[in-house]
Amino acid sequence: MFTKKLVLIVILLFLASGLIYLKIKKNGLSKISINNQELEVEIADTDSKKSKGLSGRKSLAENQGMLFIFTNPDYHQFWMLDMHFPLDFIWIKENTVVDITENVRPPDNASSLPPIFSSKIPFDKALEVNAGSLNAYNIKVGDNIKL
Repeated sequence: MFTKKLVLIVILLFLASGLIYLKIKKNGLSKISINNQELEVEIADTDSKKSKGLSGRKSLAENQGMLFIFTNPDYHQFWMLDMHFPLDFIWIKENTVVDITENVRPPDNASSLPPIFSSKIPFDKALEVNAGSLNAYNIKVGDNIKL
């Protein structure tokens, strides 16, 4: 009798964890927290995802962003190629905000190369969010990111 209940509990836990996994995979977003503000982020952890980034999109939901993850801290470079809306960049090293770049506008002229952006400090993660998010969520250098 006890064994049957244990097996049933294990099966229910397995099914529940599977449903949670499917929910996360369904929309492809993960959750992070900054200053008790929860954001849904797409993870850019492959070369192709990092290269494409948010290019070509018309907008980004208010509480969403894209988190770029790098193997080693460095001065990784970003640009606004084929972007249609402004962004705030949050530069992160070991889950601490080390620098910020506010209100980066998309290029006015599609025929010229857009400027390149990076942190003043090596970083291993970069979070792109809608321009104005830094102020809206009171994000500043020294804040911790909970992944």
